[in-house]
Amino acid sequence: MAHVKINNLKFSYPLFGLRRKNKIFMKNLGGTISDKKNLKISVINGISLEAYPGDRIALCGNNGAGKSTLLKLLSGIYYPDEGDIDIEGSMVSMLDSYSGLETDATGYENIYLRGYLLGCTKKFIDENINQIIEFSELGDFIDYPLKTFSAGMVARLSFSISNILDPDIYFVDETIGTGDENFQKKISNKFQEIIKNKKILFLASHSRDLIHKVCNKVYLFEDGRIKNIANL
Repeated sequence: MAHVKINNLKFSYPLFGLRRKNKIFMKNLGGTISDKKNLKISVINGISLEAYPGDRIALCGNNGAGKSTLLKLLSGIYYPDEGDIDIEGSMVSMLDSYSGLETDATGYENIYLRGYLLGCTKKFIDENINQIIEFSELGDFIDYPLKTFSAGMVARLSFSISNILDPDIYFVDETIGTGDENFQKKISNKFQEIIKNKKILFLASHSRDLIHKVCNKVYLFEDGRIKNIANL
């Protein structure tokens, strides 16, 4: 059975090149200085939680509260300073539209690049590439370099590649949803599929409407800690 367990998770960013504590800088960045000698900023400060199939958790809070950092820790992009992460089941991360993509490569070539990053074999991508292209609605632009794409087009390509997978667990940042109204409907349908199939979902979002449509739990973050938990 799919399961996510986090125990007393802590994570800090090193502040290279910052020689002294800057109050204006800290106010805008969020977090707290955890090591004045080496200048580290604590972003995740002792988070513990568990998630089971059917849990669709919204991560809410101000910018700098730790939402996106937690998703990156869960995805294995970052490694915690302290604490444990235990994940059972297959997973996919939809965090940054540009992850695993090359701006000089074509959309077609990038399907393979991002697919490999997600753990897909060449055979699997070969079998699904037409479906990916059709879902993306990029048309002839699929043969153009990524650097000619708008941000919305990149997001559509990135989401379309991830969409061919059927994992047990999703880690999603709402910025992946950049796109036109028609494509937003496709993303909404994907979320409904997640709900129907009782997948585990972690969604970092500021949208109350999206949260109420998709999630059944809300974790409110403040200064890298879970301040409040609510059921929807």
